[in-house]
Amino acid sequence: IISDRKKRAIENSKLYPVLEVVFDYLPGGNKTGKISEYFDVYSEAYYDGYSFFRNTLKPLRKFGACPCLLVSSTRVSPALQLTDILLGIVGDFIKWTYTNKRTDNIDRYFTKIYDNFHRDEQGRTLGAGLIVEFSDKVKVKNKLKELGLPA
Repeated sequence: IISDRKKRAIENSKLYPVLEVVFDYLPGGNKTGKISEYFDVYSEAYYDGYSFFRNTLKPLRKFGACPCLLVSSTRVSPALQLTDILLGIVGDFIKWTYTNKRTDNIDRYFTKIYDNFHRDEQGRTLGAGLIVEFSDKVKVKNKLKELGLPA
């Protein structure tokens, strides 16, 4: 999920990052010795871009991302708590595309947050703010249509 905060950030300051990437602690914690690996992955995504499924994301710096990876915990961060809620709502929507089990969260919340998803130059969210595997785009597009939302 990529939320578009660009307009507000420009109003506040042209130097403030538009996109902050925050881990809810780091998977495995300090004991695994993998912390530097996570920072390396983020650095690569920041400068070179990131690929997953069959999609390639532009370098995060082109989205106005913060050049550093931030680490916090949902226990102390209202922003991460909100992120968990949003991911749960989007997760319900994605689950619906595969199982046809529609929950109240989709109608009550997903339709309200969808307008804030990042869009490409043509105004599309699919492939920009909502990225799914290529073979699943038709399923997702059909569910968005069912909700009366543009893809």
